[in-house]
This record gives sequence, C-alpha cells and structure tokens, in this order.
Amino acid sequence: MYQYSLGWFINLFVKAIEEASKAATVADRGKLLNNHFTFSLYTNVCRSLFERHKLFFSFLLTTKIMQHAGAIDAKEWRFLLAGPSGAASSSSSGDKGNASSAVGQSQAANPAPGWLTDQSWSELLGVSDLPAFAGLAQHIASHIEHYKDIFDSNQAHSMPLAQPFESRLTVFQKLLVLRCLRPDKVLAGVQDFVSSQLGSSFIEPPPFDLTACFKESTPTAPLVFVLSPGADPMADLLQLAETLKFSRKFEQVSLGQGQGPKAEKLLEVAMERGLWVCLQNCHLAISWMPTLERIVENIQPDKVCRPISVGLFLYLRSLHSH
Repeated sequence: MYQYSLGWFINLFVKAIEEASKAATVADRGKLLNNHFTFSLYTNVCRSLFERHKLFFSFLLTTKIMQHAGAIDAKEWRFLLAGPSGAASSSSSGDKGNASSAVGQSQAANPAPGWLTDQSWSELLGVSDLPAFAGLAQHIASHIEHYKDIFDSNQAHSMPLAQPFESRLTVFQKLLVLRCLRPDKVLAGVQDFVSSQLGSSFIEPPPFDLTACFKESTPTAPLVFVLSPGADPMADLLQLAETLKFSRKFEQVSLGQGQGPKAEKLLEVAMERGLWVCLQNCHLAISWMPTLERIVENIQPDKVCRPISVGLFLYLRSLHSH
C-alpha cells in the first residue's frame, strides 16, 4: 500500500540541495548533501509507515546504500533473506568446487544436538559454503562452548564470535551467523547493524510533527491521514489551526451517503476564500473518491486564494487479518 511518486522524490531532493550545509569543496559538499538527503528521505518516508515497518525500511535503506558501494555480496544477501536454498539458487550449477564442498559439509554431524537444532546446524553448514564463511561449521564445532554461551544469552546479537571469525566477518555478515544460531535476535541485530552504518538516528523514528507536514503540503498535495482504530488527530489539527490563526477558516465534513456534493461545494468555496477543509471518514465514500481525485488534480495553485491548504482527513480502518 506504500507508493511514492517520482515528482515527490525530486521535490525532496531539490529541497535537500537548498537546505544542506554549504562546504568549501565539492567533495565535502557532496558528503553533506548525501547525508542530509538520506536522513530527509528516511524522515519523510517514516511519516507514512506503520510502526512495525520503520525498522524494515531503515534496513533496506542501509543495505541498498551498501550494495551500491559493493559492500554486500549478492549470495550473502540471499542467504539472509531465504537461507541455504536462496544462496544455492544464486550459485552456478557448474561450480564443481562448491558442489564438492557441499557434499563434504553435509556429512558433518551435529556437534551439540542437546541445544543446537538440526535445522540450525544445517543452515550453518549452508552458510559455510559461502567464501567469506569457509570453515565456519568446523570452527563452531571446535568452539562449541563459546557458541552455546551465545545461544543461551539474552544479548546474543551483541556477543562477539570466537576468533578469527569475530575479526574476519563484517557487521552484515555476522547477521547471517545470528540467523542460524538465534533467528529470534535478528531484529535486534538489524538495529545494531543500521546504527553502526548510518547512525542511531536511523533506528529512532522521529515523532510525528504535524507542523512540519503542513509546511510541506500544497493545495495540490494535501495531507492524508491513514488511521488505525482509536486514533484521532483532530485535536492536533484544531491546535495547528489555532496556532496559525486559521480556526475561523477551518471547515470539516464527515463523509457518508449523500455528503459528496456538499464536500465538493465546500472545496470550491475554500479555493475562492482560502479556507482549510478537513474531510473525515473517507472510507464511507469510496465511490466519491474518483471525484475528489479529479478535483485535486484540477486545482490551479496560481488561482487559489492564499493562504490555503486543502487537508484531507482520511480515516481508513486497517485491521490485521492475523
């Protein structure tokens, strides 16, 4: 359900160019611009994400940056997402060296069946077939007590591996080992990974700031609130209108059967007089949404009475199916 337009992205980039700190050299200016835009993109996208998806977006943003820089191997990425089968599908079927290695690995017995599940051991054998992890399974078998401590720890994601793999593997590669040993700690590991690469600000979503959102809205780019049951930003909207001395120019309509024409008329008046319009319960007027879309698309900002912000208060009940 998340969609972002190219026009929105371009506007965000242009704004970053204007707001980023200046520098004496092109190289320094480029770094400042890149850092500013990356955080601006993160902040703006997070506004429209459900809470449970924000860390996932931070992780994707981090890995895409690293993949562009060649810092993440494609086979390792696929293993993290899909396990041994995903990594195997990215390998060449004609790689006899890997095939021989896989046969040898598959014959290794689980060194600690009392706590290490067969599935975890199978995944450790699978990840050992990747070049950077060569010998990992035998290494774990030789340091079984150290890895049992990791397995038993509540902070498994932050515990160091035994040498030489602690020094050999990158922060991203250690996520693959964590996936095999303690998959329940991968999310915590992802937080540490994102923080180590982009900083702690990328794992701490900024609080919702209605004033900042309003400043970025235009008559042709209204604010849309997608709410879960029980959420109601109306008090914040009224407070913002009061702060900006627009409380007397704030109009609202609760949509439903037969309310479409009333809302359409109100929008026409708003464009003439520079009012704020809040349309509530849009989920009750789905058949009227194409008309609303047409109205917004036909707004001509240069002919709209200033100041104006056409705000759409969209109330959609998004209930979980599970």
